[in-house]
Amino acid sequence: MRWFERCDLNFVRGVPSVVAGGDRLEEGNLFDPTPTGTAFDHLLAQTRHIFTGGREGGFFIMIGRKRPVPEAANENERRS
Repeated sequence: MRWFERCDLNFVRGVPSVVAGGDRLEEGNLFDPTPTGTAFDHLLAQTRHIFTGGREGGFFIMIGRKRPVPEAANENERRS
């Protein structure tokens, strides 16, 4: 999550979910934003995957979206 912050990305979704008991992908759109959860949520989700093995076989995907540029910054770029 810190990497997302440093790169000005908004977290959208983790596959599998980054929170224990998180939403199932089948129940929503892949690019609909989901909660980021807390460090404790992440620990629970990761611990669960140790015991269940996960269907994905150990791989994960993190989806992010570039943060919008504030309108004032757009105006300054047009003038330069």
